[in-house]
Order: sequence, then structure tokens, then C-alpha cells
Amino acid sequence: EKAFDSAAKSGKVKPEQRASFFGLVGVVNARLAYERFEKLFSGPRWEALKAKGAQVQRPLWASTGTKNP
Repeated sequence: EKAFDSAAKSGKVKPEQRASFFGLVGVVNARLAYERFEKLFSGPRWEALKAKGAQVQRPLWASTGTKNP
């Protein structure tokens, strides 16, 4: 994540680093999304909804990349 921070701040990513940089960005985004998911489905508000029958909507992880260029 330090590499991500420094590259993002400098605005410079070398062409040979692009693939790994985008992969890192994807992992960081997934972690942030999952943290948000955990926060939404925990705590007193969620427990009250759960007691009334609410169910967890699990995140769907899917690739949006081209499968057959």
C-alpha cells in the first residue's frame, strides 16, 4: 500500500508498473468495500433489523474485464 500511496501522490506510474499498480488498486478497493459491508451489517441498527427478519445481502465479487479481446 505504500507503493500505491507514493505512486498516486506523484502522479507517475511507469508503463511497466501499470499492471501491478492496477492490481493493487483493485485489492485496495475490494478491502474498502468489504470494510463498508462489515460496518453496514453490524451494530445495534443491524441487530434490530435482523431481529425483525432482515437477511444479509452478501457482496458479489465479479470481474468486469474483457474475457475475449
